[in-house]
Amino acid sequence: MITQSNSDGRPLIRAWTYQLESLPFNSPPLRGELLNSYLARLTDDNQWDLQTITTHLGEVDSTVRSYSGRPDHWRTGELILNSLAIERLAALTGYPATTLTRTLGILGTHRRRTPREDIPTLHWSALYAKPVRTADTRVIRPCPRCTAKRGITATVSVLCHIDQPSCPRHGTWLIDYPATMPFTTARHPDLTKALRHHHNLRRRHPADQLTTAFRTARTLWFRYKPGTKPEHFDPIQQRWTARAATLSPYADRNWLAVLYPEIVTLTSVLISPYWTAAAARPYIKKPFRGQRPDLRDFLEEIARRIHHPDPGKFAQASSSIGAWARETYPGHAKLKFGYYPTSRRKGPTKMTTPQ
Repeated sequence: MITQSNSDGRPLIRAWTYQLESLPFNSPPLRGELLNSYLARLTDDNQWDLQTITTHLGEVDSTVRSYSGRPDHWRTGELILNSLAIERLAALTGYPATTLTRTLGILGTHRRRTPREDIPTLHWSALYAKPVRTADTRVIRPCPRCTAKRGITATVSVLCHIDQPSCPRHGTWLIDYPATMPFTTARHPDLTKALRHHHNLRRRHPADQLTTAFRTARTLWFRYKPGTKPEHFDPIQQRWTARAATLSPYADRNWLAVLYPEIVTLTSVLISPYWTAAAARPYIKKPFRGQRPDLRDFLEEIARRIHHPDPGKFAQASSSIGAWARETYPGHAKLKFGYYPTSRRKGPTKMTTPQ
């Protein structure tokens, strides 16, 4: 047992040196639940407080003590434990440490200093501090129907990937929290269709490649036609405005639900090796027999899938897709898309392409 001297000379015994027993009321963590959210539920069920549970898990530093007096401390930061503190948490909850590490969405990558490994330690980190907050994850509220089925009534924070925006069982849209609370997608056929399309892409392609393509498509649509004044004659922006009006009076293009159908459609093009190879080929002014698809065909395919009447909009300097083509493939630095007012394809514009 480790002892230290108090201010009056008496020995001070650390609470984290005692052997822990399982709590009387234990609930399993949700998948992706943040550690601070899980500890908050344990303290509420067993009538504990922050100081009691942290002092029994490990040595706390000044960052934990500074948040102990705030009523919203569980919502503004993330509690990071080292390996020894996780072992004590496993003894406290009765669940193996491997299960807790695999289930909880622990963000233990942002530390101001190297933690000690000889004793259990706790460190408090801001929830949205870089590099904890990544581009492909968000902190959201879980599906209310799933939490009600488990008997959870407290507020829960879950770490969710950006390419998993809804509950796969109940179809509840979750990813746009805190802009909006979870809502059902049953009244929005375009979102339901896009979720089904995204699910099919997830079954056919590797997860890492799909996530990369989804993040690229999300960035391109968020940067599409930037400016303070929207272009009211653009069919894509008109579609986003109409969709936002059906979702909420406060919805805008910053919501992922507004852009999600177009994001999934563009993802299906970016993840296809057939069309990514076509995007790397500079287009030829005079096509010849047996020519392989080039950048112009790539842009026309995007316009066909999202039902845009003018593919030339995507090659303009103000278009995010045209800027992406110039940055990704240097051969398109002098891209001009005004040679042909109509499509070079003969016959119907709809054609079957390999996925």
